[in-house]
Amino acid sequence: MAQNPNGAANARLDTDAWLRAAPAPAAEHVLFDAPGDGRLWAVGSTYKASFGADGFVYVPFFGSDAPRNYPVRFVLRSVRVGGRDLEFRAEATATRHGATVTFDRGLVREVYDLTLTGVEQTFEVDGTLAGDVDVELDVVSDLTEDATRAGVQFGNHLGHVAYGTAWLVRGTEKVEIPTAMHANTIRLHVPATQRGAGAVVIDPLVTTVAATATLKDSAVPDVAYDATTDRWCLTWVHVFSQTDHDVVAELRNGNGDPIAGTFTTIDPTTMSHSWPRVANLNSADRFLITMERYVPGNPAGQQYTIWGRTMDAPAPFTKGAHFEISPASNADQLSADVGGDPGTGTRWTVVWRHGVDIFARQVEANGTLSPNTIPVDNTSAACINPQISLSNGNGLTGTPRWCIVYMVRVSDTNWDVFGSALDPNGVLTRRHIAISTGTSNDMYTYVSSPLTDTANGPAFLVSYERQETAAPEMVVRVVDANLNTPIPEVNLTRRYGFIGIYCRVESDGTRFAAVSRYGTQNVGAGTLALVNNDLVLHEAIVSIGNGDAPCVASKRSGGGGVTDYAVPFVHLAANPDRVYVGLYQGRAPSGGFNRRGMNCGLGVNYGGRPYLGDVVTFTLSNAGSDQTGFLLGTPVPATPLCGSCSFGLDLASPLIPFPAPLSLPLPRQVSLVGVSAGVQGFAIGSGTCLGSLRFSDTVDFTIQ
Repeated sequence: MAQNPNGAANARLDTDAWLRAAPAPAAEHVLFDAPGDGRLWAVGSTYKASFGADGFVYVPFFGSDAPRNYPVRFVLRSVRVGGRDLEFRAEATATRHGATVTFDRGLVREVYDLTLTGVEQTFEVDGTLAGDVDVELDVVSDLTEDATRAGVQFGNHLGHVAYGTAWLVRGTEKVEIPTAMHANTIRLHVPATQRGAGAVVIDPLVTTVAATATLKDSAVPDVAYDATTDRWCLTWVHVFSQTDHDVVAELRNGNGDPIAGTFTTIDPTTMSHSWPRVANLNSADRFLITMERYVPGNPAGQQYTIWGRTMDAPAPFTKGAHFEISPASNADQLSADVGGDPGTGTRWTVVWRHGVDIFARQVEANGTLSPNTIPVDNTSAACINPQISLSNGNGLTGTPRWCIVYMVRVSDTNWDVFGSALDPNGVLTRRHIAISTGTSNDMYTYVSSPLTDTANGPAFLVSYERQETAAPEMVVRVVDANLNTPIPEVNLTRRYGFIGIYCRVESDGTRFAAVSRYGTQNVGAGTLALVNNDLVLHEAIVSIGNGDAPCVASKRSGGGGVTDYAVPFVHLAANPDRVYVGLYQGRAPSGGFNRRGMNCGLGVNYGGRPYLGDVVTFTLSNAGSDQTGFLLGTPVPATPLCGSCSFGLDLASPLIPFPAPLSLPLPRQVSLVGVSAGVQGFAIGSGTCLGSLRFSDTVDFTIQ
C-alpha cells in the first residue's frame, strides 16, 4: 500500500468536509405544554398564553428587544341574566382538546380556540333563563386602554393587544353585540331581543398588534445524539423579551432533517430560562436539557438556579416536568452543563457554578436526583465557566470518565484552566488538577468527549482562548483520564490558522474535531489526530456557515459510529437571528474511490466509505460459475495482460487475496490516514486471459 506523499503526520489541505445546513424552524401550529407549574401554556407566533386557577393570561410578543413582558390577565367577574347574577365556579381546571382549552364553570363555560396569531375567547351561558345577558371581565395589566381608538385595546409604544369585536353566535349566524370598557372592566351585552334558542354564545378575538413586524431572535444552541434512534436533539433559546428567554427543542434525524411534530417548548413560561445544554443517555433513548432560571424578584444570591427537563428520542417524544437540580442556597447557581452516557449507564452528570465553586450532581434516567451534590471544586479559588465532556465513553473504553474543566481566577488579567475527572458512579477520581497555568490569560475553556480508540486509555482535548494579543488565540491540550498531559499544548491559531473565538472541541473516538470562528463571521471546523505524540491537522479548516456561537457534538458521544458531527450555530445573516445546524464529517465528500477501466468481461461494484472505523465492500458481477476473488495491494500504473485487460496492482509489493464478495473493515488507526490501496477482482474458469482468467476494473481508495 502507498503512503500519502506528505505523510499522515502532515496537514492534509486537499480535502473538504461534507456539510448540510438547515435552519431551526418557526412553529407551524400552536405549541401546548404543561411544564409542571400548575398552568397549561400555549405559544403562538405573536403571543404566549397560560390557563390556570386564576383564569386566562395573554402575553403579547412585542419583539425580542422589548424590555420586559406585558401580560394581560382576564378574570371572569360576573354573569347576569335578566338582571340576576348567575352563579359559576370562580376556580376551574383548564382542559385541552386539540387547540381548544375549556374552563367548565357550571352554568358558564369559557372556551378558547387558539391559532398562531390569536385566541378566540368564547362564553357559553346557560339559556334556560330569560332576559338580557351581561358578561363582565376584569382586566389586569400594565398596558392601558386607549379611548381615542376604536374598539377595545390595551397597549403602549411597543404595540397593543386588540380585544376584537364581540359576536353573538346563533347557529351559523353571527350578530355583533355591544362591547364597553369602563375602568378595568370589559362588559359584553346581549339584548334579550337578539337571543335565540339555547345557550348564549359570545365570541370575541384576542390578538397582538406590534408596533414593528418582528420574529423572535434565536440564541445559544446546543446538540446531542441518540444512537438507538439515529436522532439529534437540538435545543436553543427564543428571546421573547429582554427579561423572558424561552427554551425550545427539536429532533433531527441522522442526516440533519427535521422530524415532523418534534419542534416543542422546553420552557414556555414567563420566567426567564437560558443557557440550555443537552446530553443523551443511550440506554434510555432520552435527552436531558438543563437550563439556567433567573427570577429577578428573588433575594440577592438566590436569583439564579439550575433546572432540567427530559425529552424522549422515540415517538411520542414525551417530555418530563421541570425539576430543580441545584440545591437551596444563598449563592447564585448558574452556567450549567451536562454530560451523558453512550453505553449502559443510567445517569447524567450536571455541573454548574455555585457561587465561586464548581458543583456537580447526577440525575437518573427517570429524572430522579442523586441525594448529594459533588464538590468538584470548593477551594478558596474563584472558579467559573464549568464544562463537562458530552460523553464518558462508557462501553467504548474500560475506564469511562467524564472530564470537567473550568476557569480559576488568579487576577483580573490572569485566568488558569483546571479540571477534575469523574467516573460513572459519581466518584471524583481526580480533583482540581492544573491543566494550564502561568502568566497567560486562558479563558472560556471547553472539553471534548473521550478519544477511546487508543492503547493508553481515554484522552480528552481541552481548548481555551488565550487572551494575550489583540486577537484571541485557540490553544488546546490533550489530557488523559488522570488529567496528565501526554503532549505539550498546541496553539491551533499559530500552527493551523484556527481563530481563537468560540473555541469548541469534540471527538468521534478516533480523532478530534476543532470548531471556532473562521474568517470575519463564519464558523469553521477541522479534524485533528494524535500522531507520534503530536496533534496533527488531518483535515483542513472548512466553513460551516455564516454565524457565531457554535457548539459541536459527535455521533460517537451518543453511542453512534465514528463519523459525523453536528455543528449548530447562530446564523448572523438571517433577520432575526436564526439557529442553523451543519453536519460535518471531516472527510472528503467524494468518498476517496477511483475506478480504473481494466476489465475483460468481469464487473465490479464498490460501496461504503473509506474512513477510519468504517467498512468498504466489493462485489463481482458476470462471474457465472467461475471461482472468484479479490486482490488487495498497492495501486500502480496499469500493466497490460492481454488485448482487453490490465493489472493495476504492484506485483513487487505484497498482494493479499480475499474471497468474493469482500467486506473490508478499516482499523481506527490514525497513522493509516492518507494510505492508498487498490482492489482488483478475478475469476478463474471461463476466461481467456492467461489461459482461464478474467479481471475486473481496479478500484483505488485512499483512507480518510
